[in-house]
Parts: sequence; C-alpha cells; structure tokens
Amino acid sequence: MGFSTAVDVCIIREKSTTHFRSLCGTGRVSEVTDTEEKRRALDAISLRFDARCPRPTPDAALARVNILRIDVESLTCRHKNGPRRKDKE
Repeated sequence: MGFSTAVDVCIIREKSTTHFRSLCGTGRVSEVTDTEEKRRALDAISLRFDARCPRPTPDAALARVNILRIDVESLTCRHKNGPRRKDKE
C-alpha cells in the first residue's frame, strides 16, 4: 500500500509557490489479531492524542476494534524551505 503526509504547508500566492515538508512510502498492510499488540497500539494512540478513554484498553473495546499495521518497505521525503509560519515560531 502507499501512504503520504505533508506538514508545514504554506501557500504563497504572490509567488505562485508552496513551501512544505512531505513523506511518501510503501509497505505491507496486515491486520493485528494479537490482543496485547492491539492493546499496546490503542494505548499508544490514546496517549498521543490525549484521549479520554480508559488505559489499558478494556477487552470489550479490543473486541470491537480492528487495527491495521503497516510494515514500511520504502520511504522518500521532500521539502521546499521557506519562511517559518508565525504560529510555529
């Protein structure tokens, strides 16, 4: 499967250009079926996004959720530097 993300995107209309940082990659997708691996994944996501869900994730919640893992095979990145956005300083 392929995936990509872009951050710090700043469109400069006056110069008809865009400044950005991006990452693209490919990998193999597999479903996580091991209960403890699913729990670790959901706990990590809830910590990252400061979620208000209980940790460790209850078994009942694990039974209702599918987790997909991407085993990354290739990565490439690209950037076009420009002035930093004021809210990033």
